[in-house]
Order: sequence, then structure tokens, then C-alpha cells
Amino acid sequence: MPADSPENLCLRGNSKHHAKLTNKLALANSDNKKSSPFDFLKHLQGCHKGDKLKGIHKLKTYLEHFGYLNYKNKSQANNDDFDDLLESALKTYQLNYHLKVTGTLDSKTVSKMMMPRCGVPDIINGTTRMTSGKKNQRHSSTSFHTVSYYTFFPGSPK
Repeated sequence: MPADSPENLCLRGNSKHHAKLTNKLALANSDNKKSSPFDFLKHLQGCHKGDKLKGIHKLKTYLEHFGYLNYKNKSQANNDDFDDLLESALKTYQLNYHLKVTGTLDSKTVSKMMMPRCGVPDIINGTTRMTSGKKNQRHSSTSFHTVSYYTFFPGSPK
């Protein structure tokens, strides 16, 4: 596994990315001090392409942070329009997390997005190491596989 892969960054406890996103979203939610930075997702549940709803720009920020979305025009990134690019990004997210691919922010997608996670993007420079909805993943030489039957030295306890 490359030293700078998303998996290694997560394993090393790199929370810089997560802290940056959490701070950005927490500032947007500063009116409610006791809420999670991802509580805004509950309010957006059920939204889909064509909707204009306060807070969609936070969903765009979330998906942009994790590599699913990249607006060339920052005014599009900061508005509350559920556009074609956002629908496409949401479909990719759903595919990567083995959710039903609807392009709609349904309850299962909201639940997955609200789960604690590493802050490292899922997609970096257009590349992901996720299985993207494929049932049978082939293991490469860089795959990591854990086992419970190991010893450090023959005859020694684990």
C-alpha cells in the first residue's frame, strides 16, 4: 500500500482533513452549539435534482471535501441549487458505499454520510480505491488482508 494512500493516512490517525471539514461545517452550524457538524443532512433528506433548498451548499461542501465534486465556478459550489453535478456526485457516493443509486439524498445515504469517518477524501485526483459497488473485488499485490492465525516467532504466543 503506498505511504500516501487514503488507507494509510487514516491508519496513521491523520485527522487534519476531518478537522478542516468539521470546522468549516461547524461554522455554518454555529447557531446550534450542541449539534453535530453533519446534522444539516437531516434537513436535506429527500432532496433531489431540481430542488433549491437552504443548506444544499453544505452538502456540496461535504461531497467536494471527500473528492466527489469539483465545481469550476465557485458561485455554483456556494449556491443552494441541486444541479446535475451534485446529482452525479451523490450517485457516485452511493455507488462507492454500496447504497441504492438514486441520485436522491435518501435516508440510507444521509445515515451513511453522518457516520464518523476518516477525513481523507475517497477520491483523489479522480482515483478511488473503493470497490464502487462491485460485488467481487480482485485483490492486488497491494491489498491488505488480516488473519487471526499468526505468530511473531515459532513457538511463541501472539
